[in-house]
Amino acid sequence: MKREALITMIDGASSAASSAAVSNSNCDLLSVQVSGTFSTGKIKIQGKTDPDASEWTDLAFYDKSTLTATEGSDGITAKGIYDANIAGLLLVRVDVVSVTGGNVTVIGSFANTSVN
Repeated sequence: MKREALITMIDGASSAASSAAVSNSNCDLLSVQVSGTFSTGKIKIQGKTDPDASEWTDLAFYDKSTLTATEGSDGITAKGIYDANIAGLLLVRVDVVSVTGGNVTVIGSFANTSVN
């Protein structure tokens, strides 16, 4: 596996916010670490293949602490580390749908798992 980029996608958001669209440089995995002081929230990992499309698709993700997969529409609701398959996607972003009781930060790590 070769890590391609590490980027702050959301930095201390205390209300709904979307990160800037990040170009996927042929990576197939996005790992995000969700941290902050929030007590409740909902964060979605989203992607699209058509840069001109107005809609983003919520991506399913894998919770590395509980070893469970979750539907993208359910969103991330707790601090932790999550993986999403982004193979074939041109753009990705993080969408903070809601945050209560503090703020949230999301750091993304893009990787190509097919390269050693």
